[in-house]
Amino acid sequence: MIDIILCTYNSERTIAECIESILKQTLPDFNLYIYDDCSQDSTVSIVKKYTDNRIVLVRADKHYGTYVGKNLVFSNFCRSDFIAMHDSDDISDPLRLSGEMEFLRLHEYAAAVGCAIREFWDDFDIKPHTDCNNDIANKQRINTYPFLLNVNTLKQIVPLLKEDEGYNKYLKHKLCMNGSVIFRKKAIEDVGGWDGTTLVGADGDIFMRLLAKYNIYNLPDVLYARRFHKDSLTASPSVGIGSITRKQYNLSRLPIIEKAANGIVVKENFYVPPDLGFQIG
Repeated sequence: MIDIILCTYNSERTIAECIESILKQTLPDFNLYIYDDCSQDSTVSIVKKYTDNRIVLVRADKHYGTYVGKNLVFSNFCRSDFIAMHDSDDISDPLRLSGEMEFLRLHEYAAAVGCAIREFWDDFDIKPHTDCNNDIANKQRINTYPFLLNVNTLKQIVPLLKEDEGYNKYLKHKLCMNGSVIFRKKAIEDVGGWDGTTLVGADGDIFMRLLAKYNIYNLPDVLYARRFHKDSLTASPSVGIGSITRKQYNLSRLPIIEKAANGIVVKENFYVPPDLGFQIG
């Protein structure tokens, strides 16, 4: 059994295709928890049209951000030993869950596994947000990630965050595509979940905190498709990849990354705001 966490916010243009790709998985033994972060469009009504009993809709009363949503769902609903991520703009290949689960079963020391991805553009006038050796052709390209990430990965990252001119190099340092990953539940528990106090950057943060103790892997198989469009958070000028907000957050994590590079696990507390209200369905 796998628990899948899908966080969504004003995603009516993409959510149906995303859900359909999950329901078509060749490994059907999963629960799909869709956390809606108080969408103001028709996202919720689209989700409610699905009658598959594996789908659980969790609706927040305010817009708290994806990391609060992940902590909330993980702490209150997830009971499986494996926790898969999925972004609401994206699409999983039918073999994604089965392929990643096979790897995790064969590699007990792996905290998580992701995969190579196909990146595609709905709005071709926006700039790519990730470093890649492959050119864009027909509004798409293949992006691969390092097969093995370990504590030595962190030792390469630390100097980049200390140098005045190193930040742009840091942005090109690949870890995983967060939506493509399956985690071991125990690994997430060991680091206390996601940093729920931020709206940006906490996916990279949890990967780096995990590397203090575990290895993380990326399969070379293209099992996930990432959608770029002008309305996505990644493209946002206020919190996107090139934003001041994200840079400030990334630089603020340097002391934590330094500890992790020395094998010290920095544990969060599965933070959710004390006033958070939610309902099921």
